Amino acid sequence: MNSEECMTARARVRAVHAGALVDVEFLPAPRCRGCEGSCAWFRTPKVGELRLRATTPLTVGETVLVSLPVRYILLGAVLLHGLPWAMLVLGGLAGSLVGSSDLSCLIGAVIGFSGTLVVTPAWHRRLEMTTLDELRIVPGP
Repeated sequence: MNSEECMTARARVRAVHAGALVDVEFLPAPRCRGCEGSCAWFRTPKVGELRLRATTPLTVGETVLVSLPVRYILLGAVLLHGLPWAMLVLGGLAGSLVGSSDLSCLIGAVIGFSGTLVVTPAWHRRLEMTTLDELRIVPGP
């Protein structure tokens, strides 16, 4: 897997378990070059921990890269942002065609958007589980 085709995050191995499972703790992202620290991105460094399957033997304390193929990021963005917007617009169009008034357009948009709120959580959980299966650990810099 080419690192240019993946989104990566640096992590440190915290524990090694049987079955090639490792616990990794994500390291804070480095500051941008020339950053004065005025952005809110680094104010509260969030440390996340995951248990993942390693493809190579790792040791505790080793720095690794956790990578995710870009297609999963794109799929998540489309599912969580694109679908609600599309349903909002399509609902508004359908409402205006049916009732030919601003109120019917608004009602159609609300119904379309509400439909995504019902369907999307199940798809979101499925995407999260698939994404976790696709995370890969590679030895870091």
